[in-house]
Amino acid sequence: MTDFVVKVPNIAVEMHIVASEDDKDKVRQEIDRPTFQYVLEKSGNSDLRCLSFEQVRETHETVQNAGPLQQVF
Repeated sequence: MTDFVVKVPNIAVEMHIVASEDDKDKVRQEIDRPTFQYVLEKSGNSDLRCLSFEQVRETHETVQNAGPLQQVF
């Protein structure tokens, strides 16, 4: 992910790491490492977040249940 941000620095990118709820703390620790922070700060446009599988499922269900409003998502 950081390679992509470095190679394409002028594009705003929202990146997400998806992990189990049990692993979210570990993933957040990794995101806080200097390597990630350096690349993200240098780009100024990108963001990296952690989502749980449960959050992804909930979002998917919300979109699926939106019926005709799915185009909004």
